[in-house]
Amino acid sequence: MISPKKLGHSALLTCQVAEEVNFAANGITAEGIKAFDGILQSNITLKVLNLSGNSIGDEGAKVLCDILVDNSGIQKLQLNSTNIGDEGAKAIAELLKKNSTLRTIDLNNNLIDYSGFSGLAKALLENKSLNSLYLKGPQPDEATSGPFCPPD
Repeated sequence: MISPKKLGHSALLTCQVAEEVNFAANGITAEGIKAFDGILQSNITLKVLNLSGNSIGDEGAKVLCDILVDNSGIQKLQLNSTNIGDEGAKAIAELLKKNSTLRTIDLNNNLIDYSGFSGLAKALLENKSLNSLYLKGPQPDEATSGPFCPPD
């Protein structure tokens, strides 16, 4: 597992065999996510990517999803407390429609509301590989939880 603070771009380029990369709470922003372009797209050995605790927001989630859409190895994506809102959740939903290797996505403690939940719920109807989707955060009300709890 790679997880030192302030690991440089060149170190990532030379390390193509890591199965788990932990960049939790490293001060990575949406701009920093762009540094992963070209590294993560073709890295099929990477199974787990942890970006929790970084303020990537919706823009960073969109960039990350664009990068990961062609990655055929990633199985677990940890994005806890990353300030992702509805637009970022929609980007993740689009990724789920195209990706068949992701097994777990952790989106706990983010800013996702009804439209983001709805997009994720619709994507789950198409994605057959995801086993776990974590969305702990503010308690959903009846309107927010609706996409995941359709009427009988």
